Amino acid sequence: MSWPTARLLRNHGLLTAGPSLPEAFSALYYAEISCQMQVDTLASVPNPVMPEPDVCEHTAKQYEVSTGYQYSNWVALLRQVEREHPDYRD
Repeated sequence: MSWPTARLLRNHGLLTAGPSLPEAFSALYYAEISCQMQVDTLASVPNPVMPEPDVCEHTAKQYEVSTGYQYSNWVALLRQVEREHPDYRD
C-alpha cells in the first residue's frame, strides 16, 4: 500500500502526493494546519514545552493506519464546492 507523503520545499512551500486525490489533499491540508500551529506556537511562547520522544513516537504510530478520514473530508469539501460554485465541473 502506498501512503500519502508531504515535503516541505525551501522557498516553495508544501508538496504532497498520494495514491488518490483525497489522500494527497488530506496530507496537504493537515501539513498546512500543522505548520500554522507551529508558527503560532513559536510566535506566542519563546520556549515551548515539547512532548517526550516516546509520546511523539506513539502519536506517529496512531496515524500510520488509515481510518478513511481523508475520504470524509474530501466528500465534505466537494459538497461545499458544489454549494458555493455549482459550475465548477464545466
